[in-house]
Amino acid sequence: MVSKFSDADRERIMATSSALLQQRDQQSAPIEPDPEQLLCEALQAPVPDAIAQWRREGEEFDARCARERRRRERRAEPAPVDVEARIMALVEQRIEALSAEVAGVRNDVHDIAAACSHAVEQINNALDDLSAVARAPAKAIDERIEAMFSQLERKLDEIVPRHAGEVIELPPLPLRGSRAN
Repeated sequence: MVSKFSDADRERIMATSSALLQQRDQQSAPIEPDPEQLLCEALQAPVPDAIAQWRREGEEFDARCARERRRRERRAEPAPVDVEARIMALVEQRIEALSAEVAGVRNDVHDIAAACSHAVEQINNALDDLSAVARAPAKAIDERIEAMFSQLERKLDEIVPRHAGEVIELPPLPLRGSRAN
């Protein structure tokens, strides 16, 4: 059997294969992380909260206990004779529970609406009081400003008497387009 590769081709293929394998080994070698980067990541990680962890573990434990309790109760129950009757009983229990919750929500909404109505009434009364209080100083301020203006007019009349009806003669203005020779 004659090989289709010459000796030179085989040597070239082997050299290329060896180089590629070495390159792959070097790339897959574990790279040591930068210590500064590790420190930054450690500092950015949230600090575990012991109380939250205890609470979570307690809740998980309570949930496991509840599941176990339900499993035991199911084993202790007699075998269901009528599945449809059992389902109807569960549905009725759920409807009663939901009705109680809806009634509670309805009462809460009614209380909130009454509180909002009372708050709006209080705000309206306060606004009425404020507008009444605001009107009185505004009127007094207007009267005081008028008195100050009349006092200023009297002082101006004392300093410079008014010349009503007199014509003031001004010098003629030069016209733009005309040139004097």
